[in-house]
Amino acid sequence: MLKGEDEAAVRLLENDTEKLPYYEVTRRFLLGVCYYRIGKEEQGKECMEYVIGHGNTLKCKEEAEKYVTV
Repeated sequence: MLKGEDEAAVRLLENDTEKLPYYEVTRRFLLGVCYYRIGKEEQGKECMEYVIGHGNTLKCKEEAEKYVTV
């Protein structure tokens, strides 16, 4: 993501199988950001809604809310 290779990041994040709750929220947030960057707004919104629903007190929940309300 830092290199601007969002499509490569999407492939990595989509294929990740780690499902610990904290990690899954973070993974979905990063995936959502990448989706928005490459123009896949609907998939990005779905990821951000997951983060909002499961993020509890994580900082990424606040950031996800910004994406969905824009």
